[in-house]
Amino acid sequence: MLFIVCARTVLAVAVAAMQFYMRTTDVSAQMEEMKLEGKTVPDSAGAGPVTVKQLFKDPELRKPLFIACALAVIQQFSGINAVRMMD
Repeated sequence: MLFIVCARTVLAVAVAAMQFYMRTTDVSAQMEEMKLEGKTVPDSAGAGPVTVKQLFKDPELRKPLFIACALAVIQQFSGINAVRMMD
C-alpha cells in the first residue's frame, strides 16, 4: 500500500503513513528504497484489461489463476471458512 502511495507521487501521505506504522520520524532510508523500486519495477497500468481467454492462454497468467483456484478448493475442503466465520 505504501509503495502504491509513493509511486503515485503523494509522498507526504506516504511519509506520514510510514512514520505512523514504523513509530519513528526518520523514514528517509525506506522512502528512498521505495523510490528506487518505483523506478526499477515496470508499470503494468498501461497493459490494459485482461480477458478470460488471455487467462488460459498466457502462461504468466495461467499459473496465478491455477494457484488461486487451488487455494479456493483447499479452503473449502479444510473447512477454514467455518472457523473464520465463528469469530
